[in-house]
Amino acid sequence: MTTKLYWQDPYQKEFQAHIKKIRPSKSADSVELLLDQTAFYPEGGGQPSDQGSLNQCPVTYVYSEDTFTWHVVTATTNTFSVGDQVFGVLDWQRRFDHMQQHLGQHILSSVFDHPFEAHTIGFHLGERNVTIDLDKGPFTQDELDKAEKMANAIVFDNRPVQSMVVTDDAYQAMDLRKTPAITDEIRLVEIPDADLCACSGTHPLATGEVGLVKIIKSETYKGGCRLTFLCGGRALEAFQQIQLQAQQSAAGLSVGWPELFETVNGLINESKQLSKENKEVHQLWSYLERDHLLSEATVINGVSVVMMCDDNMDYKRLTFLANSFREASNCVALLGVTSQSPRFVLLNNTQLSSLSMQNLLKESIHHIDGKGGGNAASAQGGGTRSEGLETMLSEIQAAVVAMLTQNL
Repeated sequence: MTTKLYWQDPYQKEFQAHIKKIRPSKSADSVELLLDQTAFYPEGGGQPSDQGSLNQCPVTYVYSEDTFTWHVVTATTNTFSVGDQVFGVLDWQRRFDHMQQHLGQHILSSVFDHPFEAHTIGFHLGERNVTIDLDKGPFTQDELDKAEKMANAIVFDNRPVQSMVVTDDAYQAMDLRKTPAITDEIRLVEIPDADLCACSGTHPLATGEVGLVKIIKSETYKGGCRLTFLCGGRALEAFQQIQLQAQQSAAGLSVGWPELFETVNGLINESKQLSKENKEVHQLWSYLERDHLLSEATVINGVSVVMMCDDNMDYKRLTFLANSFREASNCVALLGVTSQSPRFVLLNNTQLSSLSMQNLLKESIHHIDGKGGGNAASAQGGGTRSEGLETMLSEIQAAVVAMLTQNL
């Protein structure tokens, strides 16, 4: 068994140990070391492993295997020998961040456990965010605010955090927030008058060191709720980023920070109105352009054949124009634009089953090195060779004219 120094003192940043075993790692540039004792926390219980160094060689990952703790170290097989004494140094910034987030999770889980009766069934401590999964939810914003205030009240109380290792018989008589999955070496973490649960992770010795608990997202998840939150240094960094972005946005709009929300809301409403008006203008233009193209179209056996290849029209206007042709009858519209890349829409508003836009497209799309699809009534797509679009549309137009002429 590897002695767990991180249980004895979670603030221990350096330690000495002896190598008990060495074995190759899955990574070609690494080896795995088994030590007689370690201050490195192995991945587990939703908490990532510690990182740092052993004899100045980077420790990139630590994991448990049975009762042993293995350290993945960037080194060659000749760097260490069994029996060597090594000097370990933790990445303390990473460790303390994990301590803040993990204790913050205990606090937040405890307040949702009571009075909301929502039990934590999942926990993940990621590189950026922390999440807990609850078996109940979603919650209203007022409920989230209440839970957040309760959690931070425990933080601000700066209550002591105590840990102990108990036997299976001892914990059975205790009122734990969650029953542990193991039955040996059960380690309990307690926040007086707030929480008592089984946990192997690392935590500060007082709740005040969590600094702040801030819920940043709530979403429905597997019949319950997933909460994303930040604690301590992560919460501070997030607020600093939000403040900077808000100040820059306010300056760009020539308003003060307090007026930013109202100003942005006004711009959103204005944008929606402009978008509505823009759509109406596009629709009106599309009808006028459609009628103009139909007035100049070739008419065969009562069917108007329109071909347009425009170098300046954008795809948005092409879409509006195509939709206006869908409302016309007895016409074939072959529409294309090349302003950015060749895009096209082919429409057949006749009752001729032999006149298939999809089949005609297959014969000619090679001119633009493109892709597209559809059916007899319509086809659309795009390509990479703008210079070939007019040739493609002209070829399809000639085929349409030939088919219509045969039906005279």
